Amino acid sequence: MKKHNLFKAIGIIFLIFIVLSWIIPVGSFDSGSFVKGKINPIGLLDVVYFPILTITTFIQYGVLLLVIGGFYGVVNKTGVYVNVVDYLVKKVKGKEKQFLIIIISLLSLLSSLSGLVWPLFILVPFLMTVIISLGYGKLTALASTVGAILVGLVGTTYGINSGYSNYFYNLGIHTDIIAKFAILVIATFLLIVFVLAKAKKENTKKTETKTENVKVEKPLYDGKATNKKSVMPLVIVCGLTFIILLIGAYNWYLMFNVSYFTELYNNISAVTIKDIPIITNILGYTTVPFGYWGTYEMVSVLVVAALLLGWVYSIKFDEIVSAFGEGAKKVIKAAFYVVLANIIFAIMFNAQSGTIFTTMMNYILGLSEEVNVFVAGIGSAIGSFFYNDFYYMMSNAVKPVQAVWTDVGFYSVLSIVFQAVYGLMMLFIPTSMILIAGLSLSDISYKEWLKYIWKYLLQILAVVIIIALLLSMLV
Repeated sequence: MKKHNLFKAIGIIFLIFIVLSWIIPVGSFDSGSFVKGKINPIGLLDVVYFPILTITTFIQYGVLLLVIGGFYGVVNKTGVYVNVVDYLVKKVKGKEKQFLIIIISLLSLLSSLSGLVWPLFILVPFLMTVIISLGYGKLTALASTVGAILVGLVGTTYGINSGYSNYFYNLGIHTDIIAKFAILVIATFLLIVFVLAKAKKENTKKTETKTENVKVEKPLYDGKATNKKSVMPLVIVCGLTFIILLIGAYNWYLMFNVSYFTELYNNISAVTIKDIPIITNILGYTTVPFGYWGTYEMVSVLVVAALLLGWVYSIKFDEIVSAFGEGAKKVIKAAFYVVLANIIFAIMFNAQSGTIFTTMMNYILGLSEEVNVFVAGIGSAIGSFFYNDFYYMMSNAVKPVQAVWTDVGFYSVLSIVFQAVYGLMMLFIPTSMILIAGLSLSDISYKEWLKYIWKYLLQILAVVIIIALLLSMLV
């Protein structure tokens, strides 16, 4: 397998952006009117500067991935992780297809309902290990996990992305929810059919070439069992950690106007002893309430969980640190790629006098005087190229949309198109962090992934277009 293929893919995307910067002038919107700026090309020194800027701006994602690797290092060190994997493999042996269906459906649904791809990604190494242990290949394992999570973004229902869309377009949380669930169900069903068909061909090919016994490396799994202790502490700690991360990172106020966690946090912070906020001081002044957790809160929880596992399984502190380091070492390359995947976003994020995306968006939307789902889809695809963060993509796309298309009745359709196309783009564009992380961990080349997934991408695009057209006819 060719080395550094993901680096090359990210480099090509960066090169495309450099070329665009020499051709397209930046633009901005002022009081609802487009203001054309000047061409702001990326020069030779910028080619060195922007990767450094990307690393310093988005290092937190690399840190998170390193900590996930470190966490799995400690999980392996407990000596019972292999027992959990073996138990699950034995339980589903003979029911492999049903297991894939359940995993794909569950991850897609959780992603759709929450939009929290990074907490869900914590499950990916474990689930991929089980899937590979059942005899499936790496592509099947990746599509069933990372692929399912990203499909959940295509069919976002009550996930964070839907909350952002509703906020920018001033829509209700339940607006067109049936259509959103329809996209989710159809996209998930098509993924299941696609993965099972591909897995069958993959297994047939292995049999024909007599390579069915070729060892496939399992991500962040050493396969060693050295502890006869119960697996229940591991299951409980990992389960609670996952639940806490989901609750903490989901913005309850944005989605459902629930302020309970903020009020609880304020009440706890108000507890004082001799005018000293004792609980706040113990937890730390950087603590934030549930619903507003970000990358570093996730990092803190995973580190605490790793230490707790070490204590429960009587692992010496030095051994915990060593195991954590060994696990982190396995994902250094993936962490680097994940950070670098933000290179275009870093440039857009730090832009001061307008962006070429605004100029392109203004031009594309102007191709149709009336709301057009095809044009909107192209706009969303271009926006997803520049912004791998949906919030920033929407915040920069909404002004051109509202300036060019003033019929607010169609905004609910546009919100679906934008979030669905964004999810679709994240399934294949090399600036998709979770995709890059999955490809690197499973040692799958970007070219190999595109060759595998392109037919499914066309299917899901057709589904989004058809449902968007039907909705636009009903407005």
